[in-house]
Amino acid sequence: GYMFETQVLISLISADDKTMPDALAALAASAAITVSDIPFSGPISEVRVAKIDGQYKINPTREELENADLEIIVAASEADIMMVEGEMNEVSEADLLEAMKVGHEAIKVQCKAQNELAEAFGKKADREWEKPEVDEALKAEVMNATLAKFQEVARAGIANKSERKEAFGKVKSDYLE
Repeated sequence: GYMFETQVLISLISADDKTMPDALAALAASAAITVSDIPFSGPISEVRVAKIDGQYKINPTREELENADLEIIVAASEADIMMVEGEMNEVSEADLLEAMKVGHEAIKVQCKAQNELAEAFGKKADREWEKPEVDEALKAEVMNATLAKFQEVARAGIANKSERKEAFGKVKSDYLE
């Protein structure tokens, strides 16, 4: 229900050519919000995981990635994995699951560190705000009119992202007419 536009902008000022900073952006953004007074269900973080010579490595260098069989980025909270994306040729399901597990363990450490940072700097109480009222009748009407159609599109197996987006948009526009 927090409906106030909030932006966290990460500006990379300097980096070395060996370290890939993209996986650290979520950590930086989460740390900033964690120590603020913005209501947040975090902290969260993100790491790159690679399998190199049979070993899983967190945030490997660019050079190390040249020998990787598997490379993924995992985003998660302490409790749950929220996103996985990456590149690999053919790997077993067990290898992918292990990479996700290794990544999540590293993220748990980063989340703990963010909580410790907030405590050390005196975490502010969440700012006060009023949760907007929800029109339950309208919500039920929209769900009844659209849920089955949205599920139909989701299950249709439309591989092309643009076509899938268009199909979801049509359900929405048909309802609004």
